[in-house]
Amino acid sequence: MKSLERRPGRTRLGVMLWLVLLGVSITNTQALAQAAKPDSLEARIPETLAFAASRLRDTAESLTPGAFPQETRADGTWVTSDATSFTSGFFAGSLWYMFEYTKDPYWRTQAERWQDPLRGQETRTDDHDLGFVLYSSFGNGYRLTGEPSYRDLLLTAANSLSQRYYAPLGFIRSRGDISDLQDLDLIIDTMVNLELLFWASRNGGSPMLREMATRHALNTLESHFRSDGSTFQVARFDPLTGVLKENGKEQGCRYETVWSRGQAWAVYGYTVAYRETKDRRFLTGARKAADFYISHAPGDLVAYWDFFAPDIPMAPRDVSAAAATASGLIELSQLETDSRRAEAYLNAARDILLALSSPAYLSRGTPFQSVLLHGTAFKPRGRFDIGLVYADYYFIEALLRYQALRNPALRGLERPPALIATRAPMPDDPYASVAGDVRIYFSAPVRGVSATTFLLKRGSTLVAADVSYDADSLVAWLHPREPLRYDTEYAVLLTKDITGPDGRSIGFQRWTFTTEPAPLERAEHRFFDFETGSLSGVERVEGPVTLVSGGAALRGNWSVKIPGAAPAFLEESFQGTDEIFTSFLLRMDTAPTVDANLLSLSKNDTVVPHVLLRPNRALQLMNGDTPVGTRTNFMTVGEVYQVTLRQRDGGGRYAILDMYLNGPGAEFECPFASSRVRTSEPRENRFRLGAIDAPLDITLDDVLLDTGR
Repeated sequence: MKSLERRPGRTRLGVMLWLVLLGVSITNTQALAQAAKPDSLEARIPETLAFAASRLRDTAESLTPGAFPQETRADGTWVTSDATSFTSGFFAGSLWYMFEYTKDPYWRTQAERWQDPLRGQETRTDDHDLGFVLYSSFGNGYRLTGEPSYRDLLLTAANSLSQRYYAPLGFIRSRGDISDLQDLDLIIDTMVNLELLFWASRNGGSPMLREMATRHALNTLESHFRSDGSTFQVARFDPLTGVLKENGKEQGCRYETVWSRGQAWAVYGYTVAYRETKDRRFLTGARKAADFYISHAPGDLVAYWDFFAPDIPMAPRDVSAAAATASGLIELSQLETDSRRAEAYLNAARDILLALSSPAYLSRGTPFQSVLLHGTAFKPRGRFDIGLVYADYYFIEALLRYQALRNPALRGLERPPALIATRAPMPDDPYASVAGDVRIYFSAPVRGVSATTFLLKRGSTLVAADVSYDADSLVAWLHPREPLRYDTEYAVLLTKDITGPDGRSIGFQRWTFTTEPAPLERAEHRFFDFETGSLSGVERVEGPVTLVSGGAALRGNWSVKIPGAAPAFLEESFQGTDEIFTSFLLRMDTAPTVDANLLSLSKNDTVVPHVLLRPNRALQLMNGDTPVGTRTNFMTVGEVYQVTLRQRDGGGRYAILDMYLNGPGAEFECPFASSRVRTSEPRENRFRLGAIDAPLDITLDDVLLDTGR
């Protein structure tokens, strides 16, 4: 498959695309100035901050400090957390920002009241989020008041965070025990926590804190960035050898796609790193992250939760990604050494803030207690279309940064809204459906859409397609007359003959996407539905495996019963391969009392990927002894689920693992685990399903096993 890592040259194309879509030519500032209009964002900020203040006041006076607002429920009321959550400091930080804006001592009193229960977190060494928790709260407090005790607390926090620094590899551990010599876990989020270390090194802390932050940021450029500027959320190393064990996702859709808030953390974090060090490698990182965000977001630049979510344009947005990016872009525009880039980044930040302060995203007139609507905390766990305390924090921060620009001459250059609101597939989508079509969603009526102005190409070959435009929904459709080819790059072209409502051309535009990987080219195929009432055909049956019928069956007349004993499993052997697809129906009849292997793929006796069913009723994909993907994929006793695992060749000793869980409460269009992992044996030859090493009380059916060549 053509993964995101193997797409050279897309960043330049992406930047050109978003500049065209937003109506900006960074090479023609004179034309831009001629089109300038009064800055409506600047005029809107006082009203927006007044509304934010009303929301903050209501929350501060209705909740009790120590129960920190985290995210809203679907009805708009706050879910709270304790001080250990990464979100716990953001509310106090927002209160400090309101004090900075108004100079009203009420806000200082409330900020101090809400940050006080965070005391004690500064000595923690078990978490990397001390920057999120304490720099957003006490850091702003010290900046605005100079209170010495705040400085002392922050220095203690920085020293605690430094205990997570692993010198042999030059990383700050994001998770796990500081003495763990099996796994070194890193997530892109840590980039934002580095600001605490940089600050401490300038305010009485050890100069080594700055060195630690610098080394971590440099190494993260290598471990988390793809060549096109997009980022992985997760990287895992072997602490002893330095070998990369895994790159993947937890909160995004899949290994090949891009979680938008992670991209925002990269924009923000590398901007801070460049500000603190003036190392141009960090400026390059900030540029690459920013360019990718801007060129792959929809027209209003409020990103979808994943840039390549499968259900765009219906996919949820994430205002936290947009707000953090806007704040980072404003600072980047002031640090940027290229004036044309500075102008472009500030333009993008303004567009984001104009969108977020509009009725589409501001919670005015709704029951939501947050300032902003449409945040996505964790889409794979169903936490989306909600308010987020950190989205509000970065939104307020960005508004204040915009007001306080050191170069106000850059303000006042306002562009019309983007004519293209969004597209499907999105530019550079690595997983577009071969059965899908191409859609363009416009923000205003257009003319001239036809089969000669809206084109699809495969290489130099024009794809035969029917084109239509619905003037009511403002959607243009391109329907290929035949299914697209698997794992193939296609180019979408719009000619300059398409015009907007003012008669001006939208200009020539081109972007590409890649279709999904081909289904497994099967060398061997097995399917067992057990409808003969026997286990005949299964290569090996180990232990007290039985069949059940009637109401106990999952589908049809018969199903396999694993009766709470071990070992009790089905086994199939096959020719060694790294291309494997398996799925089956599963009902957990009682929860296990210990971790139990439900499924394993092995090379002879060496187990490689395997799946645990845990006492907390969670399904967990494992690579050897290392968890892959999220660790809270809960199931309900008595419900029927479909479990799917696919392994693909990841190159060399690596495999790409995708695992799905579908059923009641677990409907998700993306795999819950999706990573490129280093395996001890990339070519397995044996499959086991059932209670492999510990008792399981489960029922199975419709077992499919396909293996590749």
